[in-house]
Amino acid sequence: MAVQDAAVVASNGQSTVHVTFTDDGSTVMKSVTQQAVQAGKTARLIIRASGEVIAAPVVLAPIEGRETRIAVSPDTDAQAIVDLILKH
Repeated sequence: MAVQDAAVVASNGQSTVHVTFTDDGSTVMKSVTQQAVQAGKTARLIIRASGEVIAAPVVLAPIEGRETRIAVSPDTDAQAIVDLILKH
């Protein structure tokens, strides 16, 4: 998937990974998230970067637009996720 940029955003002690897709990347993300929603409530969208699974969220609605955020747990190194995404 085509990523233009990724960065760590920290707010109130919670880190998120902010991802900006290219136009092609946003089109792909919209399509796969629509498919995940149609697959049902137990379906998960596997997000990989550089061959590693970095998240597997349940998708409640299609992701539209060029930007999204991935919430990470406090014990997860958000910068390491950004590095994996940008390495891709």
